[in-house]
Amino acid sequence: MRNTSAFTSSVSVMLGLIALVAMMGISHPEAAPSVTAAPVQITPAPGGAVSSSALNSTVSNAFVDMPSMTLNTSAIFFGGLLITLSGQSVCSNALTSLRIRCLVDGGVLSPGETVFDSGTGTECHSMSFLAPNVGLGGHQIKIQWRAVGGGTVFIDQRTLSYTNVN
Repeated sequence: MRNTSAFTSSVSVMLGLIALVAMMGISHPEAAPSVTAAPVQITPAPGGAVSSSALNSTVSNAFVDMPSMTLNTSAIFFGGLLITLSGQSVCSNALTSLRIRCLVDGGVLSPGETVFDSGTGTECHSMSFLAPNVGLGGHQIKIQWRAVGGGTVFIDQRTLSYTNVN
């Protein structure tokens, strides 16, 4: 279905201008008054995402990069980044927890290490991080994970996303 509202508005403006020109007695198009619209400034809010449905696991007690959860941003204009990891995860036993942290350009974001999952049931979880005032240009976002408690942690069906925020 086409948007006829913009077309109808344009026709109405043109008819109004023609009527104005006729009322002013202007007979030559060259002599018609110039009409310009005020510029509209649009603040872009770029964003992006990466997803993976691969089942991955780790037993590492030290932080390691989560597979497929690194994202290079496009140019950021002003402000910061709102970063979210969402995914389906499970731990191999009740004593094990899946811990995550988010890095931007190699620096760990607040709140640092976060418990993303604990227990043995398969569940969906989400965590958001805010990177204020990251500066102009592109940036690298990375999620790292580790297993705490001696077991294995698993993740699949996950998405890492970001939005430029002011």
